[in-house]
Parts: sequence; structure tokens; C-alpha cells
Amino acid sequence: MLSHSGAEAFHLCLLAHRQLYRGQPERALRTSLKLASYDDIVDEREVYSLIAIAAYYTKHYEQCSRACNQLETVLVDKDKAALDALTLQIFSTTRPFDPPTRPYECPSCKHPVKEWAAKCDGCGRGFQTCMMSGATILDHRTYMCKTCRHSCIEHEIRDVSNCPLCHAPLK
Repeated sequence: MLSHSGAEAFHLCLLAHRQLYRGQPERALRTSLKLASYDDIVDEREVYSLIAIAAYYTKHYEQCSRACNQLETVLVDKDKAALDALTLQIFSTTRPFDPPTRPYECPSCKHPVKEWAAKCDGCGRGFQTCMMSGATILDHRTYMCKTCRHSCIEHEIRDVSNCPLCHAPLK
């Protein structure tokens, strides 16, 4: 486990909440799906609730369904009943499919990847996450913090003077 993984996890959790409350559910979905790989650090209920809410608002019903299924495994009986009623209400009128998304390619092997992918299914290459936006870094120009060594997409950090993760001065 990396020494910064706890900081990354809580940073992405707070970022997803901020994006959701700012009316950016697409960004919140992308960020919260990244957060799922930290469900051993951040409470699983928090992670999958965030995914379910963001997926619902963006009409990514397949992702919403998956998150609800994960939630069912960690909730107590009283909360399971409420979740069951909610999922019945959602999925009795909609099918669990995601809308088409913009196609992305792995820079190494050109295999198609989802915008929230942590790695390529074709070649196994891992992708970094922009700590400012939660976006997968595929072919963007990036800036790497000299202190924590995490990357950000350059155009995402043009108006900030500190690293969004460790808060060290950027320049």
C-alpha cells in the first residue's frame, strides 16, 4: 500500500462530494468510481452511496445498479429494506444500462477504455488520476507535484497555487 493511499482516498471522497453539491454529477460519478478502489479505507456505504447517487443523476443506470448491489452486501436489515424499495422504484421504470460515453483509447495499446478506468483491460497499463478533477490521465499534459509526486492535468490547475492533495506550493 502506498504511503499516500489514505490521503488519496479521503481527498477523492471529498472531491466527489464537492462535485456532486456543485451540480457536476458527471465529474462526481467519475471521481466516485475511482474511489471504489479505496473501499478498504473509506466506508463502503459512503463509496457506493456516492456512486449510486451520481450514477442516478447522470442516467448511468448500470453503474447505479452495481452500486446498489454492493450496498446491499454492507447494509443492515432496516437500511436494506429502504434500499430495496428505492431500487424497485428506480428500476421498475428504467433498465440498468449506461448511456454511450465518449470513446477513449489506451495510449499504449489503443484498446478502448472508459473515462473512469484505473487501468487498461487490453495491456494492463495503470492510469493516474488527476487530483484536481478526478479524471483519468490518458494523454493530457500534466503537472507532477514535487512533494507528493501526484499528477494533475495542467488545464485543471491553472487557477490554483497549491497541490490539491498535499497543499504544497506548485511553482
